[in-house]
Amino acid sequence: MLTKTELHVDKKTLEEKFFRVVEEEASIEGINRVIERADKLKAVLKARDRINKIAKHIAEHYKKFVEPLGFKAFIVAVDREHAHFTRRHLISIYRKNTHCIYT
Repeated sequence: MLTKTELHVDKKTLEEKFFRVVEEEASIEGINRVIERADKLKAVLKARDRINKIAKHIAEHYKKFVEPLGFKAFIVAVDREHAHFTRRHLISIYRKNTHCIYT
């Protein structure tokens, strides 16, 4: 189950923007601009309030649906820092230790 989010982009808009960027940014300078935009997106995705809401949702979902069946779960994060903060929030909410594997 996907975590509820307030970030919504329709598929058509996303594809149009992506292909426009690929066409326009075919130079080193262009690639650097794309990286800068990605950093801004990472900042939004890693906002503490957002991480807290997601961790709460994950913990509730896990307790209700996953744990009773004896299963485990995994979470994909934007980067290691995001994984670290999400794990800390999960531990504070769920009150059980979790294991974090960075690849």
